[in-house]
Amino acid sequence: MASPSTFARKSPVYLGEGAHNVMKAASAYVPNGIAFTDPHFIAHRKPVEIGPFRVTPFLVDHSAFDAYPLLLEADGKRVFYSGDFAPMGVKERCPKNPTRRRIPAHAYPRYANAAVVTISGVGQGVRE
Repeated sequence: MASPSTFARKSPVYLGEGAHNVMKAASAYVPNGIAFTDPHFIAHRKPVEIGPFRVTPFLVDHSAFDAYPLLLEADGKRVFYSGDFAPMGVKERCPKNPTRRRIPAHAYPRYANAAVVTISGVGQGVRE
């Protein structure tokens, strides 16, 4: 299996510009830190074409900075993939957030053939 740094050098990487900046700044201080040299940046509701897939990121209020669930589309099918999306971030209180409120539900896709969601913090007092 390739190490993350080998993967980062040989494969196209897609991430938010904010996440890239944080990773780049932290790379010198984190064991095995990674600073991508030529990433592709994604942004809220801005689709990108990757091979046969249309990938649309959706900004989410999460404790992980610059987190995006993804809507994957190909051959007329849609799959929505997300890590957990409990409102545990700080975008609501962040003064630099232009909306100064949580991302509204209508900002996310209304329909998908399937959804894949990972959940962490179940039973650990995470707000619902």
